[in-house]
Amino acid sequence: MAEIGFEHEARQNLIQPVVLFITDSAPFTAQGYAELRGRLEQTVFVAVHNEAASFMLIAQDFPASSPKYQTIRIPRLSPIVRGVIDRPGFSFAAYMAKQPGGPTEVHS
Repeated sequence: MAEIGFEHEARQNLIQPVVLFITDSAPFTAQGYAELRGRLEQTVFVAVHNEAASFMLIAQDFPASSPKYQTIRIPRLSPIVRGVIDRPGFSFAAYMAKQPGGPTEVHS
C-alpha cells in the first residue's frame, strides 16, 4: 500500500482505508502490527481477536487507531455448535432458513 501510494489515492477519492488485522499472542505479530501502523499512518487499523485461533489477547499490543475503532472479538464456538457446523454438507443459509431469528449461538 505504501509503495504504490494507496493511502493518498484513496483519500483523493474520499475512501478511508481500513485494515482488519488478525491478532495472536506471538510477539512478532504485535511488532508487525506496530510497524504497519507506522508505515500506513492514514489507514485505520482494527484488531480482530479470533478466540478459535488465539485464546489470549494483550490489548495494549494492538492499540486502536481511534476510540471509535475497537477490537472486534470473535468468540470461540461451543463444542456442540462446532460439531454441528463441521458436519459435511452443513449450510448456514439452510440453518438460518429453518431457524429464522432464533436466539441460538449460531445466530449470535
